[in-house]
Amino acid sequence: MKFNIFRPKSNSLHNLLQFTFMVVISGFLSRFFPFWIILPATAIVAFLFNKSAFATGFLAIGFLWLSYAIWLDQQNQQILSRQIALLFQLPEYMDKFIFVITGFMGAFWGGIGAATGRSFRRLFERY
Repeated sequence: MKFNIFRPKSNSLHNLLQFTFMVVISGFLSRFFPFWIILPATAIVAFLFNKSAFATGFLAIGFLWLSYAIWLDQQNQQILSRQIALLFQLPEYMDKFIFVITGFMGAFWGGIGAATGRSFRRLFERY
């Protein structure tokens, strides 16, 4: 019995692999390229995996950006998030809301990139 990494038997395993590949590849490429590298990265992964593109891209990149924003904020003792909250005249307790906005922005673009990759896959499929 042949095991193909891009077509596992279980849908949940398939989605987990797609999620993991999106997080790892986008996280690695984000270290060397601008923020928009998540669009082609998620598009390529969605093209290869061929399943539930938008939702997986949305969750994967949302998780990546949210966790990275929280990690960066912990590294500088929450100074930057407090300053941004003051800049936008938010109450001091709302400085954590910036993480939600950051995560949602990344999630949206991750979902769009993955949906684009899935659309390209459909373009090349035979009917």
